[in-house]
Amino acid sequence: MLGRPDLLRSLRVFEVDHPASQAWKLERVSGLGLPLSDAQVLVPVDFEAESLQDALRTAGFDRDQPTLFSWTGVAPYLIASAITSTLRTIAVAAAGSEVVFSYRAEESVLDEVGREFVRIYAPLAASLGEPLQPGWPVIEIERLISRSGLKVVDHPARADLQERYFADRTDGLRPYNAETLVVARVV
Repeated sequence: MLGRPDLLRSLRVFEVDHPASQAWKLERVSGLGLPLSDAQVLVPVDFEAESLQDALRTAGFDRDQPTLFSWTGVAPYLIASAITSTLRTIAVAAAGSEVVFSYRAEESVLDEVGREFVRIYAPLAASLGEPLQPGWPVIEIERLISRSGLKVVDHPARADLQERYFADRTDGLRPYNAETLVVARVV
């Protein structure tokens, strides 16, 4: 959202990120001269060491308002208890709220490109202090989501993403499968 200030006129955005990552983003925003808005609330949280629920409450988040949580590119680095805690925080939001998140796919479902990505990227991520956690079987992540109080409403396979979003592309771009998307709803 930092790059789309026009959307902030009608939305209140809580950008939750690791404190170090958020500081880097703010430095970039300042360096590029991009505007910040009062509708944009920055919430620094270390998901493995702090309570997301407490951080959101302190930031003024109203859990009684329907919310879309976009949580991509984070869970592959988190231990299971941090993922569970975050999903439970989301589960107490207003009925109908949804979360779209990505998690690391288990090794057995990776294609050659996915396996090569993990082979190259995993040591790099670990060297930066953000090691990738093991991948999840589909059934296990769905159980975790359900135990957290949410209902899975979409869990597209790579082929589904290809058909939905890449079918008409002529440049050869395809979805990679080191991460898998899932959408869950507060019921």
